[in-house]
Amino acid sequence: MSTTLKQLFLDDCADEPCALGAACHDLVNDFQCDCPHGFIGKRCNIKENLCEPNPCKNGLCVDTLFDRQCVCKPGWTGATCDVNIDDCVSMACLNGATCADKENGYECKCAAGFHGSNCQHMDDHCAAQPCRNNGTCVNMGARYECQCKLGFEGAHCEHNINECEVAEQRCESHGTELCEDLVDGFRCQCRVGFTGDFCEVHINQCADQPCQNNGSCIDLGSSFRCECPKGWRGDHCEIESGACDQKPCKNDGRCVNLMGDYFCVCPEGVNGKNCEIAPNRCIGEPCHNGGVCGDFGSHLECNCAKGFIGNGCQYKLDACHAGKCKNGATCLQQGNEYKCVCAPGFTGFDCESNIDDCTPSPCPLTAKCIDQVNGYYCQCPFNMTGANCEKKVDLDYDIHFYDGILPAQAALTVPFRVSAKALTLSLWVKFDSPHTKGVVFTLYNSESPNYPIKVTELVQISAESVRIALFPDETALHLHFPANQRLNDGNWNNLVITWTSHGGAYSLVWNAVRLYADRGYGKKKHLDINAWISLGHPLEAPATDPKFTGSVTRINMWTRVLDFEHDIPTIVQKCQNSQIIMDGLVLQFTGYDRLSGKVEKITKSTCGRDKCRGSRCTAKESNDLVTVESCPGDVFVVTPLKEVNVTWPEPVFSAINPLVRLEQNLKPGQVFNWGEFMVLYVAYDNETNSAQCVFKVHVSPEFCPDLEDPVHGIQACEYWGPDLKFRACSIQCENGYEFSQSPAVFYTCAADGIWRPRVDNSYHFRYPQCSKTIPAERIVRMSVIYPAASICNVASKNTLSEKLLQKIYQLNQKWKICSDKTDGGCSGINVTVNCATQNETPLFRSKREMAEAFKVQIDIPVKRDHVVDPETNQKYEIIDLIQSEVLLKDLFNLEQVLPNGRPDLNAFRIEDQFHCQPGQIAVNDVCVPCAPGSFFNTETNACELCSIGQFQPDSGQMACMKCPDGKITTGPGALKGDECKTHCKAGNFLHLDTNSCEPCGYGFYQPSSGSFTCIPCGVGKTTLSNQATSEDECRDECPDGEHLTVSGTCQPCPLGTYRSKGVHKKCIDCPPGTTTESIRSTKRLHCNTPKCVAGQFLVASSKQCQFCPRGTYQDEPLQTTCKLCPTDHTTGAPGATHESQCYSTNQCATGEDNCSWHAVCIDLPDDNDVPSFQCKCKPGYRGNGTHCTDACNNFCLNDGICKKNHVGFVECVCKENFSGERCEIRFQPRTQKIALITAGIGGVVLILIVIVVIIWMISFRFNRVDDFSLAEPEKPPVHLDSPMASNFIYGRPSMDRPPSSLAGGPGAVRPIGYYYEDEDDYDVKENGIFVGNEREPSGGNGNAKTDVTYVKTLPPIGV
Repeated sequence: MSTTLKQLFLDDCADEPCALGAACHDLVNDFQCDCPHGFIGKRCNIKENLCEPNPCKNGLCVDTLFDRQCVCKPGWTGATCDVNIDDCVSMACLNGATCADKENGYECKCAAGFHGSNCQHMDDHCAAQPCRNNGTCVNMGARYECQCKLGFEGAHCEHNINECEVAEQRCESHGTELCEDLVDGFRCQCRVGFTGDFCEVHINQCADQPCQNNGSCIDLGSSFRCECPKGWRGDHCEIESGACDQKPCKNDGRCVNLMGDYFCVCPEGVNGKNCEIAPNRCIGEPCHNGGVCGDFGSHLECNCAKGFIGNGCQYKLDACHAGKCKNGATCLQQGNEYKCVCAPGFTGFDCESNIDDCTPSPCPLTAKCIDQVNGYYCQCPFNMTGANCEKKVDLDYDIHFYDGILPAQAALTVPFRVSAKALTLSLWVKFDSPHTKGVVFTLYNSESPNYPIKVTELVQISAESVRIALFPDETALHLHFPANQRLNDGNWNNLVITWTSHGGAYSLVWNAVRLYADRGYGKKKHLDINAWISLGHPLEAPATDPKFTGSVTRINMWTRVLDFEHDIPTIVQKCQNSQIIMDGLVLQFTGYDRLSGKVEKITKSTCGRDKCRGSRCTAKESNDLVTVESCPGDVFVVTPLKEVNVTWPEPVFSAINPLVRLEQNLKPGQVFNWGEFMVLYVAYDNETNSAQCVFKVHVSPEFCPDLEDPVHGIQACEYWGPDLKFRACSIQCENGYEFSQSPAVFYTCAADGIWRPRVDNSYHFRYPQCSKTIPAERIVRMSVIYPAASICNVASKNTLSEKLLQKIYQLNQKWKICSDKTDGGCSGINVTVNCATQNETPLFRSKREMAEAFKVQIDIPVKRDHVVDPETNQKYEIIDLIQSEVLLKDLFNLEQVLPNGRPDLNAFRIEDQFHCQPGQIAVNDVCVPCAPGSFFNTETNACELCSIGQFQPDSGQMACMKCPDGKITTGPGALKGDECKTHCKAGNFLHLDTNSCEPCGYGFYQPSSGSFTCIPCGVGKTTLSNQATSEDECRDECPDGEHLTVSGTCQPCPLGTYRSKGVHKKCIDCPPGTTTESIRSTKRLHCNTPKCVAGQFLVASSKQCQFCPRGTYQDEPLQTTCKLCPTDHTTGAPGATHESQCYSTNQCATGEDNCSWHAVCIDLPDDNDVPSFQCKCKPGYRGNGTHCTDACNNFCLNDGICKKNHVGFVECVCKENFSGERCEIRFQPRTQKIALITAGIGGVVLILIVIVVIIWMISFRFNRVDDFSLAEPEKPPVHLDSPMASNFIYGRPSMDRPPSSLAGGPGAVRPIGYYYEDEDDYDVKENGIFVGNEREPSGGNGNAKTDVTYVKTLPPIGV
């Protein structure tokens, strides 16, 4: 076959030109490939992008070489991801919910009463505790139901059923004073004389025979009356009615009743049965300077003449110095006389009289004129005002104090009269700024009923306390406001003070909460005062004291005690619109016209109008632009946790204009600690009109816990306050037991859930304990004075004591009065005799008695019962019996034994006493041992509680036992040793349940060690550590998403944590497996990202975790990027978790190369983990890199020297006539040729110059010889050693040549060829030729001068 045919039938597919095994079709001098799907090109060598354009609508397209595939997003399906998966097919929504399909999910629209992602949870309506009064809440899905306790009804068990009205059997009306409604019951308070559960049983008032001494009892139903026999009186015929009732003693004599008689103790100098015999005291003119004596029986008085004063008119009057001029008058002394210049409004010689400006009366007919100082005041009838008393009093105003620096007052114009045995004072107060101080109210007693003068403070109300001093002879009461019931909290607060003489009961009520209540102040006393009220800064108070800034309104006073259950709640419920309680009202809020300082009256009081107080919200006026539709009531939370999240329903506001802003100080769900907090909401409309909603949140570890009865005692408790949440209890001991420390009248538990009053620094509350009583020893103590006729010495005192003891024995033998008999009579009698001077015994009968006296005190233990006269069988009180024997029968008359042995009966005193053993106190007539938990203090003779760190389990002890070291009690009065607890250091507290010390925690501090609780910093506060010891460590909380660091700065919450201000004290970790997208997260909802562990990173767009690729690692969780391995390092697989997993791919760095020591290793990229590198010899070395030799070895030829520069470049230094890189070329240097030519030319030129010079010299010489030969025809022979010898060359110089000759000097000849290199150096030469002669100078000065010339001799040419 020819070549052409072979080419014609050549198979172009024989070499399989198609890639990927594609089918090849042979063509004429060509071929065609059937490329698989996804590849194109002549040889199917070009990859086609099957995902361009992207066919996947809701997914990611993946090119699989020969095909493509759609990876759908979650929730989508289909070949091109265009079909949305119906997630509602599974019917995941429960409880009748409607399912709405979403992308990759669904949404359940829950039916009423259900919630949750699948509506699987039933709404917990009971979480908000809607059922009151301990009602049980039953959750029923869309609604809830309150199952009320017995005694309550209503949708929320809010109504207490009044069993007094609905009970089948009610209180009997005739015997019932009051029916008290209780919880699921009632109590009948019976009138006196009735008893029984329903007061249906009449009590026989005479059944107990209350009338003594044979008195007849008459039953009056609710009481009784005793008809006493002659000689007795009193309600029970218990008081002996003697002749003293007729006041028989004259001249100020003191009457003493005796059995069937009386005895008058007369003043000094007076005697007689009835002290009727009195001396004439005016004898002897006791009044001097013209004074007139007045005899008044028991004393005299001198009526002094003008200008004299003193008891005997013995002093001359200095009127101005003595202050004779009254009422601020000016005194003028005029010799022996004086004159008073009266102030306006006063008259009289001494200006003692106030001019009556009400005569005639300038006031309207209906008004009462009250005289003032230089003025008058028209007092209108009650509840009326105006110039003519024609207007009704408007009580709707505030008295507002502005200035916190200068004093200001607002006071009543005139005092008002109060004469009563009970008092109630009520007022409303608001401080402009919380926690400020100052006195708000002061009640004075004025000496004058018309105007305030010489006032005395009775009641004072300040920001911290209330001081009550109604009676000067009793210790004033100081009632301090508790920390949670302050008067200066910035809100309107009502304060009520009550007092009654019945039992001396008093109380302090704050906003219908009874803060204090007790008895024993002003018992059985009558209040009779000219009351005058001053508001603001008190009179005569220092100007530096804090000033009250705020408002006062609705000050009222009653002469009775307002009812705590009915009257006081009426006052508190409505500040301005409440009805005035007229019963007993003596003062209304009017008449405050004495104004000084920055104070004014503001009409339309803000009290009750500027805010809505929770459940006490009142209906708004119709013209209010913003109103409160609903406002939550006070929230009470009881929890053992120190911090708890508290929620409440949000208030609802409405307005005529659009509401644009709602402000609040606290928010639902916020963290609260134990205490009371005020929540404030303020809504504003677009014209800045506003309305407020205010309520309180009460959080406590326990709320009014049940208390154990006192040991051998009982308690009686009642519920009171809003929804009957609060409690009040009273306690008493069983028969035969008594309190060693007086208990309070009652104990109360109010809004803070704490029982009061309580012992200071006591963590737990405990009632006082009862102790078994022991009859006290009755002692009759008598004191009497015997004037001494002789010196009072030991012998006389012993004799007097012995005689008096005999008298007592005689008295006991007659009446059997002693309690303990012995063979010798009474035991335990104590007779004490002391010497007394006249100054100590002013009651001597006469001045003539001696200057000394015997002062006697006698103690007799006597029976507790009456003594009976064996003859008449009549009972007598022992004290009356002894008094009768001493005064009437001269029991202590010792005149027959001792000189002047008659006692001074005017000084006789007798009293009853009850004595107890140490460790006991006397209560009435019994002894009570100090109860367990207390000890007997011998210094105060009282029982006192064991201090903290001590305990006492027994009664009647003199000291307490100490706890072991490192232990402490929860407060004073510990009973047992097991009450000693661990003593924790400051910043910690003892958890009583675990009996271990625990840190206070963030937001709490405790400066004291040995504490059982920690002090909260307050809402919105936290601490740097969980063991803070000072309030100074409290800091404001950081904003949302930040937390407080140890340095005190706010830092963002890290990834995986979140924090909401007020809800969390620190950053909270997300649930396991989740994290946040970024730092500074604020809510739990932000934990929506999977938690990537080490070796992974988060892809933010898809919120998925992926492994770190090769060459990277991540050693921390929660990261969005991976860390790069060091240069030339990689990892063995994805997901590296530590830098140590990065290994080097640089074989040069790891020494895995085979390069020569004189070579450089160059790392190359590895191909599929196959090591790759290159070796290259260093400069100055030659080879393939594996083997490198010194480049100078055998490099330079022809003895050339090999040298290397600083970069290792090799150079050859060739020898002469050699060149080339390796000195391989031989040559004559061009420079050498030039040098030779130059040297030749130079030599020729030099020779020519020498020849010319020689020729010139010879020519010159011959010319000189010719000149000399003309003057000297003959030449002498030459003698070289002669100075005159001539040189054959230069000739001889002329000896007589003039100075200008060739010698150059005067008379000298300088031969040709002579030269000076330095004339100074050649002035004198040793080896020279002398030329010249010596002669006298021509000047004729007589000095000889020698001319000497040294001529250097040149050798002759050729020598």
